[in-house]
Amino acid sequence: MKQLFSSFEKFLFYFLIFLLPTQLGLHFWPDFSKISGIRIDYLSPTVYFTDVLIIMLFGVWMSKKFPILKKSLIHNYLFIILVIFLIFNILLSSFIPGGFYFLWKFLEMSFLVFYIRDKEKTEMQIRNFILILFGSAVVQSVIAIIQFVKQGSVGGILYFLGERTFTGSTPGIANASVGGELVLRPYGTFPHPNVLAGFLLIVVMVEVFLLIKHNNQKTRSKKQEFISSLWLTVCCLIISSVALFLTMSRIAIGFLILVLGSWFIARFRKTKHRIVGVVLFALVILFGLSTSIGARFVEFSLGDESVVQRQILAEKSMEMIRANFLFGVGLGNFIPTLSTLQNRLMVGTQLQPVHNIFLLVFAETGVVGFGFFIYFLGKTFEHVLKRRQMLFVGLLTVILTIGLFDHYFLTLQQGQLILALVLGLCWSRIRDDKV
Repeated sequence: MKQLFSSFEKFLFYFLIFLLPTQLGLHFWPDFSKISGIRIDYLSPTVYFTDVLIIMLFGVWMSKKFPILKKSLIHNYLFIILVIFLIFNILLSSFIPGGFYFLWKFLEMSFLVFYIRDKEKTEMQIRNFILILFGSAVVQSVIAIIQFVKQGSVGGILYFLGERTFTGSTPGIANASVGGELVLRPYGTFPHPNVLAGFLLIVVMVEVFLLIKHNNQKTRSKKQEFISSLWLTVCCLIISSVALFLTMSRIAIGFLILVLGSWFIARFRKTKHRIVGVVLFALVILFGLSTSIGARFVEFSLGDESVVQRQILAEKSMEMIRANFLFGVGLGNFIPTLSTLQNRLMVGTQLQPVHNIFLLVFAETGVVGFGFFIYFLGKTFEHVLKRRQMLFVGLLTVILTIGLFDHYFLTLQQGQLILALVLGLCWSRIRDDKV
């Protein structure tokens, strides 16, 4: 029975990782999820299938860990203080029911971080985890490439994984101007191309880390296993990189170029060879920028709609911070508060979180909550740097840098799962040499 429970727990966790990109869920639309009669997706309480998997995982875990949990909670007094503060913060807000939904999401993702951190990981389990993560990325990459070629959704069974039905002319869909024409940016089964790009970037970084590790590996006694895993990683890297490029997410692709460039140059051991490598890589980038898709990344203007929208939201968040400096407007209260500050004509287009996770945390929880946030991030960086876990340093750096320009790591289910996964790995017992 114990072995069966353990196998079921592993299945739930691996299944959760594989389905991380999906958004199959049941949406509810109570009054507090609407503003001026308009349904706001960000405010809709939603039960995703991945939520169900996490709840089941919690139940299995609790059946084994309850005595340990009681002792652990006593030692994690800062977390208890934070939860009490957030309850107080919500009760002072004008969006109390929705605030408690966001508190539930915070507790759910906190458990996932704790679970990943606490779980013992053998080399076989790490290998299985990586294979499943790569498999999920390949599936999403194939879907994204097909969507780009079709300039529309794939349909069929993908509907049950959360793929929306869309074409390039669907209102509100993410298009990009390429050569003077609007081109659909692929979504995969994610809610936005930027989230797909963030997920693929995380996977690409793991893939490149493994390739660099293989390149530096001195003892290759298991030659056949080495060659097979090397080719598998290279194939996954190629298809993930192609799909990421097609998302046309500027920030994610900028990091992609840095990551691939680092790997390319690292393959050359002698200085003169590295110089040649840098020149070749630079020529490839220049050629890429000369293409119609590449031109999107140099044709950048501060007058672009996305830039103006981000600027307006940042200004509104600063208004909230100045007016509610100590405790913030309340967890999950950014959009309802925003609706009282902005022009009514902008309601349909601007009711979304500020595209900066630091401003979002400060606006909703004040300087107190922001202090907890910065303290935790600082301790996480200190932990991974002390243990020389350079892969996790890179992953966390990328997430926080993207978080300066987008909000999905805190506001969307898939983004929250990615953040929880990376934070859990940062605090886990995994060493870079075991990956």
